[in-house]
Amino acid sequence: MTILAGAVVCPDSSDTRSEFHKGIQGAKAADKISKSGNSQDQNLQALLEVNKTYKTDFSPYGCTEIESGVPVYIENEDATGIASITAKLPDETLLHGITYASEIQSNLSGQ
Repeated sequence: MTILAGAVVCPDSSDTRSEFHKGIQGAKAADKISKSGNSQDQNLQALLEVNKTYKTDFSPYGCTEIESGVPVYIENEDATGIASITAKLPDETLLHGITYASEIQSNLSGQ
């Protein structure tokens, strides 16, 4: 497994999980809007509201943005789409934390 570009990995705490859940809810709301059949202008206005409501801020939590291709081991994944991982950074440092499960890709395609 590897990480997709620009994935955020944060220490596992109730506060960071709350931010991840907020982001997941925002993505669901945005998906619903995009499938609504409304005009582009209506969708844009609705998406701007979703962005305000579900804006995530990981800055106070000591999170790390890791680059594409970093190998990861998934320790577990909850039903909401948050994965606990260990990532092996290019300098061989191991980084433990949580990220969006959607930010992880399998390397097994085509095998």
